[in-house]
Amino acid sequence: MKKQHTKVCLEILIILFFVFTVQVFIATEVSAQEKTFQFTFAGVLPKGSLTARSMDIFAERVNSESNGRIQIKTIHGTTLGGEKELIESIRIGSLDGGCFGSVLGSFYPKIDIWNVPYLFRDDYWLNEILKGHIGKELLDGLESINLKGLGYLRYGARGIGNNKRPINKPEDIKGLKIRTIENDMCVMALEALGAVPVTMSVGDAIMGMRQKLVDGIDFPQACLNAFKIDEMIKYFANTQHTWSPVPIVISMEKFKSLPTNLQKLLLKIGSEVGDYHCRVFLKQEETKDRYKTYEKLGDGVLFSDPDKELFRMKCVPLYKKLRKQRPDLVGMMEEIMKVQGIKLDW
Repeated sequence: MKKQHTKVCLEILIILFFVFTVQVFIATEVSAQEKTFQFTFAGVLPKGSLTARSMDIFAERVNSESNGRIQIKTIHGTTLGGEKELIESIRIGSLDGGCFGSVLGSFYPKIDIWNVPYLFRDDYWLNEILKGHIGKELLDGLESINLKGLGYLRYGARGIGNNKRPINKPEDIKGLKIRTIENDMCVMALEALGAVPVTMSVGDAIMGMRQKLVDGIDFPQACLNAFKIDEMIKYFANTQHTWSPVPIVISMEKFKSLPTNLQKLLLKIGSEVGDYHCRVFLKQEETKDRYKTYEKLGDGVLFSDPDKELFRMKCVPLYKKLRKQRPDLVGMMEEIMKVQGIKLDW
């Protein structure tokens, strides 16, 4: 009888514990559903540039479609530092998110595939790869550095601006001291072309050009007048040596703090704004006059659009080097070249 009584008491305790657990879970879920979230996102491009506008559109849509549950404030320009500093700020928790280009490769090496020189024929092919499994896998892979990828924006192809001489063939680059971003692959790309790369943030690069510490800068052509760099150079070559997809990211910790429905909303809007941005960017590509302007360059800038195949051939030794040093990139490189019909003996 005593054993039966003990058994009944134990069953009652189990039921009470279960009911209590369910109530706590429901209360927690209700609390999460009612909570509001305030985030700050940053990017280095000035307000008014296409990338900055797209980030603003992302924030406005999230604020609206979450019914105010998520409120994103955007900060543009280099007041908080360069891209490297902003990414580090997200990882330590003093910033919540933003959009970043090639510098991400210094934190997540596999995304360096976008920085391999002359791997893409043009922006169309980059867009095709971004929409496929490689683009998705790399966006998802940002979780390994505690960032959640939400979608892709663009900076566009990088060209070379300088004050020494026009660039019409690879030999014209030889010996030029060119600023590039703080990323090993971007350094190797310029070295393969014969330049002397100097790594600087964009803010330091502008000062370096004014003080003539460097001969020029490698920079996305679409961003030149956003920073008024076209007012500092005599020559700009549309070399298109690397491309700059720009993932929109949020701290993994902040993403996980959101209830599931708001996580899905962020991913949906990030993807849609990325598609919108790419459509607008491709439209700009179709309508621009390559021999005069991308966005309007300064009147004193001599523009050149050299044959990219000559430059690609200069990078074959680097490709061979990457086979040994970066086996994590080789499979993607082979697939990307095959899709585009690029045939190289490397």
